[in-house]
This record gives sequence, structure tokens and C-alpha cells, in this order.
Amino acid sequence: MNTQYFVILRQILSYSLLGVLFLGGLGLSASVSAAVRGSGGAASSGDSGVNVATVGRVKFMLGKAYVEARAQSREALRVGSVLWEGDRITTGTNGHVHIQFEDDAFVSVRPNSRLEIVKYDFNAERPELSSVKFNLQDGVARAISGKAAKSAREQFRLNTPIAAIGVRGTDFVVSATDTTVRALVNEGIIVMAPFSAECSADGFGPCGANAVELAGQSMQILEQDGIAALPRLLPAPVNGEGSVLSGEAAIVSADAAATEGVGKTAKGETFREVVELSNATAGTGDIVVASAPTTPTTTTPPATVPQSPAVPDFTPTEPVTAAVSTQQLVWGRYAATANPQDLMTLSFAEASANRKVTVGNLETGLFRDETSLKRLEKGLG
Repeated sequence: MNTQYFVILRQILSYSLLGVLFLGGLGLSASVSAAVRGSGGAASSGDSGVNVATVGRVKFMLGKAYVEARAQSREALRVGSVLWEGDRITTGTNGHVHIQFEDDAFVSVRPNSRLEIVKYDFNAERPELSSVKFNLQDGVARAISGKAAKSAREQFRLNTPIAAIGVRGTDFVVSATDTTVRALVNEGIIVMAPFSAECSADGFGPCGANAVELAGQSMQILEQDGIAALPRLLPAPVNGEGSVLSGEAAIVSADAAATEGVGKTAKGETFREVVELSNATAGTGDIVVASAPTTPTTTTPPATVPQSPAVPDFTPTEPVTAAVSTQQLVWGRYAATANPQDLMTLSFAEASANRKVTVGNLETGLFRDETSLKRLEKGLG
């Protein structure tokens, strides 16, 4: 009896020790991962122990955003955080993240968005052998192609829940939900196609089946819903001078009057994203993005409207005091007392003396002298 008791106790202690070592190992792995992510070094995969090279770095941030790697806990992002293949970026209601990749590509993740770096294999010596794939699970993102996408266009893909997007050296914005995808192009060309037997989410590059192209500066939006067989082109609604809006995505030419996140494209051209923090804080996620440089506008003074000449006012300021007996036409009132503001009517007794009502209403009437010879005879008009 005692022997069995000690055997069971030893087994319990052994399992407890293994549990402590296992949990401690997870904690140590997470701590090492956080330290490596902040330092910019290579990380090791929790499943295979293979080193994963850094593919990008956070260059600009607003609000709260997080990253979740394979088999690891979620970590808060900050400026300088490094990113690896397989990372999933999530932004809060006021979160906005700019990522610069190893090939000088830029990706901007807007509030309330989820973006996964599925694959980012950039071959610096032979860029045409590179391959890149993103998965925008929800929200809005802007992508500016780097050396990999420009050199290996058939190996770049941005997946959404219902459609695939390929590029032709492009700067574009995508808004994705489970049922709708919209895209707007600033520069270059994109190709959008719904997932099908001929267009698999596992593939790379633009799909050929049921695909539609959209070029930059076309003032159009490319939209795919979960019902249509292929994307459709819609006119981009204009909101104010020089601005084009597309639902959640907005690309405008405007002054950099708000907070700016500045990056460099592969050509060294500066692009600017102006973030309206009031909208982001309110949780709308409707952030305005501006492309610089902007064209200065000339303010034209308003035209001077000529003033019309003053019309004389014939309303009397004092009650009418002319001799009533000499007036052929007078205004009379039926009320016993006059309104304080009524300066033109006579009492009914005065107005009706030797006169008859010609026209009027329930309050006043126009009385005409029936004894005067200076009047038109009946039947002449």
C-alpha cells in the first residue's frame, strides 16, 4: 500500500516538473522573440528551429498595433520593430502602421485592419527570382511596390477574403471585408480576379480568369463582391476639389496640414500619408491619405455683387388725416378698434359714408364713392 502511494506521488511530481519546464520554455521563447524583434536580428521558428530572416521594419506608427508570429503570443508594435515572414499585423481603432521592406517596398496598414505577411522572399542578387504574398484579411492597406514586385510581377500577390490582386509596378489601396473588395490605383496597374478553380489563393501573381485591370489616374474604383462573376469598374465619387473617395479608402491631393508619415519609394520619391486623427480616434477608420507634392492653389477673391438701388418706402409713419369726404377710394376696416400698426384704414362708419365696398376680405375693404361723376360707367369694362 505504501509502495503504491510513493509511486503515484513520484509520477505526479515528475509531471509537474515537466509542466513547469514547458511553460518556462514558452516564456523564455517569447522573451527571446521580443528581444530579437526589437533588435532586428534573425528569429528561429518555434516548430523547426530554422532561422527566419527579417523582411521589414516599422518606420512610422500612430495609435495601437500588434504583431503575432507563428506559435507565439501577440506583441505590441513600435517604431523600429522588425517583421518576419509569417507575421500577422493587427491595428486598433486608432492604429496606423507604415512598414518598409528589405526591397524598399512600403505597406501602410490602416485602423481596424489585419494583414498577414504570407511570404516575402527577396533575392537581392537576382530580384527577378523574388516572390511576395500578402493576405489582407480585413480592413484597408496601401502598398507601394519595391524591387521584388517590380522585377518579379508574376510572383507578387495580395489576397483578400474573396479575390486576388496582382500588380504591374504599382501604388494602390485596397479595402477588404468578407463580402466586398474595393481597390483604387495611384500609379501603375493592378489585376483583380475572384477566387475560382482557375484562380487559387495558393497561387502567385495575377490571375487570368475573370480578371479586370485598373490603371492609375483613371478616376475609377475596381470592386468585387461575393456574387458577381468578375470585378466591375465604378466611377470614383468626387468629394471636394481634387479629392477622390472610395468608401473606406481615400486618396487625395491636399495640404500636409495634419500629422505626416514620410517614407521613400524605390525611386527616392517622397510619399506622404496625412492622417486625420479625429476620425481615427472616433473609431471610424476612415483615414485620408494624401500624395505629395501638392499643387499650390490660387485663391480668387469673391466677385463684388452690385448693390440694387434703395426702393422708397411709401408706408405712412402717421395715421392718415386727409379729408375723408374728398377721397373717392379709401380703405376701411370692419373691426371696432384699429390695430396699432394700422395707419391706413378708416373705421367702417367713416369709410362707408356715401361709399360701397368694391374689393376686400374679412378684415378690410376698399370703399368707392358712388356719388362722384368721375368714375367709369358700368358695362364699359
